[in-house]
Amino acid sequence: MPKSVFNFNSKEVLDEAIGYLLPRMPGGLKTTTVDGVKLCVEARDSGHMDEFREELNNFKELRRLDKLTAKVISTLASIVKENKNHTLRLMNGDLVRLSPDNARKIVSIHDQLDHRENQAALRMMVIESKKSHEAAIQFCLEKTKETE
Repeated sequence: MPKSVFNFNSKEVLDEAIGYLLPRMPGGLKTTTVDGVKLCVEARDSGHMDEFREELNNFKELRRLDKLTAKVISTLASIVKENKNHTLRLMNGDLVRLSPDNARKIVSIHDQLDHRENQAALRMMVIESKKSHEAAIQFCLEKTKETE
């Protein structure tokens, strides 16, 4: 029975990881927490452990995206509040102008998305490049029309 111990930065991160992983975990796993920051995983076989590691990597990527894009929605909300166009510098250095109307639509659609992963993906689209930014706006415009 393969066994591994995974360390987390804090109890809060471990709890968040467990909440993410539990519904996605393959059968044949036994998990226990140790010292509030470690997750001990025993698998029936190495295939199950590999599946668990893949889901854990997905969780880590989601947290990375969350950190990277955390300010996007607050920035968009401030554009809406100020009610004037704003220039954004994207991750690749491009500059784009964003209207309060488009910012409002992005925030609205973001809040309607049903999965945290989808919300993170939309936030990343908004700030990654000019092409992805325009695709995010187009997506939000289409979704806004569907809900009207």
